[in-house]
Amino acid sequence: MGKKTKSVNNKQSTGIDFIRAKKKVGRKIRKQANETNTEVRAKRINLSVQSLGTEGKGDQVTGRGLSMPELLNQCQHYSARVRKDALDGIKELLETHPTSLVPCAATCVEKVAERLVDQEQIVRAAARGALRSGVLPAL
Repeated sequence: MGKKTKSVNNKQSTGIDFIRAKKKVGRKIRKQANETNTEVRAKRINLSVQSLGTEGKGDQVTGRGLSMPELLNQCQHYSARVRKDALDGIKELLETHPTSLVPCAATCVEKVAERLVDQEQIVRAAARGALRSGVLPAL
């Protein structure tokens, strides 16, 4: 048995509570009387004084937004590429902000010196560069 429409209702006028109207091609469907408007409007708010990337790090960050403690942690990473990037970041940070070495001078020298005997050649070269250009002149 199919669904009941108005044309069927003309033939049978008994027992149908809800009748579906036939849909005609090209006609727009009327909105229901009880239809709810569900449009959502959103606007964007730009706060120029808030910077989520550098909260609590201060001015002494690299071009990638990393501070000295983060770079020292990355010196022990399992990936040689990350260790090399961390040593390059230490070199960059100490060239631009030599005073950032003062609070963690001993740990910085220790971490960079550990990388001088690393398995990977690119990490050893980066450690030499960080010692020559960054750590030793800042001391």
